[in-house]
Amino acid sequence: MSGGWRVSVHNDDVNTVVTVRHLLGAFCGGDAVWTAHATLAVHQRGATDVAEFPDEASAEALVVALQRQDSLALDPTLNT
Repeated sequence: MSGGWRVSVHNDDVNTVVTVRHLLGAFCGGDAVWTAHATLAVHQRGATDVAEFPDEASAEALVVALQRQDSLALDPTLNT
């Protein structure tokens, strides 16, 4: 990742490894191999960058979606 607004996922006591893997796969667009590696990095290092955006609004949209576990947070037009 070279610059811009980065989104990191941190290891915490709230989400299980299975939940983190599911959320990364569902919201970060990586394939199964990337998702597995990113999940392992979160678990082993305590955090890892999972996405980068040129603008703050796009990064914040992903953060909200991950926190809410809700795809509608990324694209409210899906709720029509």
